[in-house]
Amino acid sequence: MAQTRAYLRALAMTYAGVADLLTSTNRRLTADLVTDHFVSLFVAQLDPRTRSLVYANAGHCPGYVLDRRGEVKAVLAGTGGLVGIDQASAFSAGPTIKLEPGELVFLYTDGIVEAMSRDGRFFGLERTLDLVRGHRHKTPDEIVDRLFDAVSAFSEGNIQDDLTAVILKAEGAG
Repeated sequence: MAQTRAYLRALAMTYAGVADLLTSTNRRLTADLVTDHFVSLFVAQLDPRTRSLVYANAGHCPGYVLDRRGEVKAVLAGTGGLVGIDQASAFSAGPTIKLEPGELVFLYTDGIVEAMSRDGRFFGLERTLDLVRGHRHKTPDEIVDRLFDAVSAFSEGNIQDDLTAVILKAEGAG
């Protein structure tokens, strides 16, 4: 993880596009990682002036763009395989998405949707999206806090994986 982060930070200074950044990071990590190690990751580039988002998703959970009504406007699906497996892998960028005022971008790790209740049920994607949708008018920090509280309550504090979520909200006149 630390190695991946270091490469991304260093290479981001020289690569303008998310696809080239991931491809170059993959080449370097593949040469350095121990066999059977890999990384899933999601890289996004946001232009705040135009509110346009471009992303690359290397085997990570898909992100979601929710419109003002809370409906799924876009799924930020995979654009390539896992990082660190094949040095020759190339990654592509997903389509550019223009964010309208009031829309939000939701990114998360699998620890959220795979959190389990004592009776073996998963927290799940539908419950996760419903919670984000239901709190979409709150600040990004408040949405993430509500999500983590709900996951913790659902699993009765028995969290087995990391919980990470990012919420971006588009502001401006609409």
